[in-house]
Amino acid sequence: MKKKKNVQEEAPITEDPLTPERSLYTPLDNNRIVISSGSTLLDLAISGSRVHGGGIPGGIMVEIFGPPSSGKSCLLMDICASAQAKGGEVRIADPEARLDKEYAALFGLQIPRELYKRPNTVSELYGYLDSWAPKDKNVINVFGADSIAALSTDLELGESGDKRGQRKAKELSELCRKISRKIAHEHLLVVFTNQERQSDYGKTTPGGFAVPYHASLRIRIYRAGVREVEVIKKKKVEVVNPKTGELTTRDMEFSKVIGIESEAAIVKSSISEEHQTAPLYIISRRGIDDVRANLVWLKKSLGLSKFLCADKEFTYINQAIRYIEDNNLEAQLREMVITTWEDIDSLFRMERKNKVRF
Repeated sequence: MKKKKNVQEEAPITEDPLTPERSLYTPLDNNRIVISSGSTLLDLAISGSRVHGGGIPGGIMVEIFGPPSSGKSCLLMDICASAQAKGGEVRIADPEARLDKEYAALFGLQIPRELYKRPNTVSELYGYLDSWAPKDKNVINVFGADSIAALSTDLELGESGDKRGQRKAKELSELCRKISRKIAHEHLLVVFTNQERQSDYGKTTPGGFAVPYHASLRIRIYRAGVREVEVIKKKKVEVVNPKTGELTTRDMEFSKVIGIESEAAIVKSSISEEHQTAPLYIISRRGIDDVRANLVWLKKSLGLSKFLCADKEFTYINQAIRYIEDNNLEAQLREMVITTWEDIDSLFRMERKNKVRF
């Protein structure tokens, strides 16, 4: 006769620290690894209420979408560069075939040929992602695709074509189901950019609802009205009078648009709070200008008449930027922004007792 198993004699289950290999979700705290989006204010909007300085954690899918020329690819490149700077690996899928090494180099991003692909179909994108096995899983490794709107399907490329236009949405849904556990277990950060289209029912993104459903973080980027970043320079120019031949010197003023001002809105977040926004100043040949955004935000938030640069104040933004960069005060400026943001955010936290369950 078999002896009945005594439940009390079983060894107690020990609670080991959660790791990406053991759990599909690791609580976000101050010890959790995050990477920067390239924008201090966007980092705070993403998870500033849960971790000091905010940032993007690993083990999730992110969708960045918006109208054309708003900064989607720029933000993706900045995220990839931040991952590389912290020792992570980066893989880039470029269905739009628009990325070049010179553009990536502006962000300090190095993309070897073997880590860059131009998939034509959803199935090719899945194969490229599924076969990736980063060496170090203790850091955040980024897989970026720019953009999934440019992907096609084998059926669409075939002779008969995709007459119903539904195959791509089905394949993207299948892709998301297959890679969701891989993303979490291997601590990957998968970032898809997507286009924004106008439909009969308002603005939407192509490719069905699979990516919006599976994404833990969705960021919409759009131009902030018609605001552009313009620089005005003065220069002495020698001018010859055509009648007298006399040479005179005049002070001439020149202006040039060097970038755009966009707005990043958190429209979905399983990480922290939704409905947060952050300004993005995207400068030609530089990318996201974090110093400019921090200086402008501090001035507006504190109600100052000048730009605060640690121990000095400046009337003009370009003078303030030059002072910060020449004296290597970027980290100090960033910490000032984080501290101010956290002080403001604490004003809106509600202290209430736990919900009563019935």
